[in-house]
Amino acid sequence: MSVAPLPRTYTCTEIADHLRVDVDTVRAWIKTGELGAFNAGNSQIKPRWRIDADSLEAFKRRRMATGPTPRPKNRKQVAGKDYIKLFPE
Repeated sequence: MSVAPLPRTYTCTEIADHLRVDVDTVRAWIKTGELGAFNAGNSQIKPRWRIDADSLEAFKRRRMATGPTPRPKNRKQVAGKDYIKLFPE
């Protein structure tokens, strides 16, 4: 009988080191629900948060940069060109 292996879980400190942020930032992400975690301890006063690999990957995908945003056209230039077309010299 084979048992499926348990998923790898990470502590807040490990996640903070991996993402190069402060541990309090990771805890804030957990508190706001941005990063999925579960309490591995038996206390609500001082929780022992654990983050599984799937939650970490989903978090990183959501926060991934999508690329540069296109720059809007300069309104003054567009308006100036329209003005010249309307009132030729």
